Amino acid sequence: MLFGILQILPVILCASYECEVGADETPYVEETIHVQSETHQAEFFFEQARIHELGEGVPQDYVKAKGFHEKAASWGSIKSISRLGSLYYWGKGVEKDSAKAISFWKEAAAAGNEYSLFYMGDMNRLGVEGEINIDRALEYYLASFEQGYEPAICQYGDLMSRRDPDDVLRIVELMENAALNGEALCIRAISWLLYE
Repeated sequence: MLFGILQILPVILCASYECEVGADETPYVEETIHVQSETHQAEFFFEQARIHELGEGVPQDYVKAKGFHEKAASWGSIKSISRLGSLYYWGKGVEKDSAKAISFWKEAAAAGNEYSLFYMGDMNRLGVEGEINIDRALEYYLASFEQGYEPAICQYGDLMSRRDPDDVLRIVELMENAALNGEALCIRAISWLLYE
């Protein structure tokens, strides 16, 4: 009985919203649905983008993912703004465009998105916008970590150890929690710092 309900659920949902049947005969919502708030709209479109980006239950389609991310971003989704940056940086479903990627990441980073803060740390560490700016990279990595993205402290620690090799033990302390949570980059970085 439960299986029968699960099979008809997409049809019921499509009866409530404007839907289209995909190539795999799985209905999915294609157009704007009417929900009560902008947050719900943004979350709905972000989830649709994520599903298409990863190919969860639908064929993987970066072009559709980009379209859904754009809709989510228009409803205020900072996560979608960040993901648009990634799509442009890696050229997934769009022509590769580092300048556009950085523009999206800067916007999301200004709103506190932990991933965009991390990516902006990378852009400054690598000098993608021109000059390498280690001080700015450190600021971005630390802000990313403070927003909850543990791998950022590993990059922060790695850069700090190169800048101030005499303070290795303090740097290792910074990375220790992330390493204890299984963050492989931190485990490797701590090993390198302690045995060099």
